[in-house]
Amino acid sequence: MNKKIMFLDDEIFLKDNNPAIQAADLLEENGYLVERTDKMSNVINSFYKDYYDLYILDIDMGKVEDDMIDENGTTVGRILRQLSTRSKIIIFSARGDVNHWFISANYHFDGYVYKSENQENESGINALLNMVNKVIDIKDDVISFEHKERDKLIYYYYTENNYIREEELIDFIDNMEYSVKKFEYVSDISDALKDKKDTPETVLVIGNEFDNDEDVKFAFSELFSFQNTPQVVLALSADDRDRDLIIHLINQKPFRLFNLKSNIKENLEEAIKLASIWYGKNEIFELPDDNEIIRFPLSDEDIAEITKNNDCCYEEEDE
Repeated sequence: MNKKIMFLDDEIFLKDNNPAIQAADLLEENGYLVERTDKMSNVINSFYKDYYDLYILDIDMGKVEDDMIDENGTTVGRILRQLSTRSKIIIFSARGDVNHWFISANYHFDGYVYKSENQENESGINALLNMVNKVIDIKDDVISFEHKERDKLIYYYYTENNYIREEELIDFIDNMEYSVKKFEYVSDISDALKDKKDTPETVLVIGNEFDNDEDVKFAFSELFSFQNTPQVVLALSADDRDRDLIIHLINQKPFRLFNLKSNIKENLEEAIKLASIWYGKNEIFELPDDNEIIRFPLSDEDIAEITKNNDCCYEEEDE
């Protein structure tokens, strides 16, 4: 049976053969059933009417009027994650800012592909096809509740930054009743995890900035491969200029990725607490039989909680 994809983009019905149209056409040429929409509300409504193996979401949806006012594709992804953790989601966008990228990481979307607005540049379109081929057949793992003894220990790598001093970080972790072990290089943490002398609950990497080169990418990829024991929490000082590196990190799926520039201690505390018990609030604890779908309906209160930080509102129909 052909896999079915919901493709959301505000340019999907334009006549200019833009990258969204080219990408949807390419997916269909490769055997996928693609349903196209330019409205965010259609994606949420269609969730209850049909099953989709994958959702592809654009971020900037400003060209089309919608019942979801002043929102974007990351909000749709967050709602889909709440509706069912089995929803596979790829972001395909040329827009968005650093906050959207971190949302994509921390809601554990399945991939992020940069969509070049240059219609002659096919790299993003081909990258999307490769990502879809990679993601769409991945099976969910059943969570094991087998108790694994781990040290109340955090491995950490730290570089100087303007947001939290190392002494302040150590005191903060100490107040959470964890011990710490420092490493001079990210690669040294991977070597220590291979030796298995300790069993840390969390690896914490805090850096002012990281170079976007192959050695750095390899070091992070190797470190992330040890998840879920321990989970890796990555905090860095980032802005929109760091797009390529952040998108690469998103696709490596760290447990938590956040910006040092905002709510550093609050984010650290949440990440460390959740790392000890798995991914957090939205994991699957039971897999369905073949062709059966597990769905978790949202109440109005749930939707309000998801969207309140963005002042999302819905237009009410006239009675």
